Amino acid sequence: MMGGFGGCCGGGWLGSIGGFGWAGIVINLLVIIAIVIGVGLLFAWMIRKVSMNSSGGYSSMGGDLTVSPKEVLAMRYARGDITRDDYTRMISDLD
Repeated sequence: MMGGFGGCCGGGWLGSIGGFGWAGIVINLLVIIAIVIGVGLLFAWMIRKVSMNSSGGYSSMGGDLTVSPKEVLAMRYARGDITRDDYTRMISDLD
């Protein structure tokens, strides 16, 4: 008697796994995990692409949101990146 590992041609516990045995199961699981990770990374990339464009403004998938130079200066001044004097000088330069 051979226990649970019986003869040839798929007639036993290991024979029902397939031609590659445990290696086939491991390879299939690795492929499935790679696909799941790939899809997750794709969704993360798409969410970042939709929510923010390269200039830090919000955009859609179609293109960048256009912001005027004066609006950029106003945002920089509001964040405290530039002083009031710098802001007024740059605004007058743009005019």
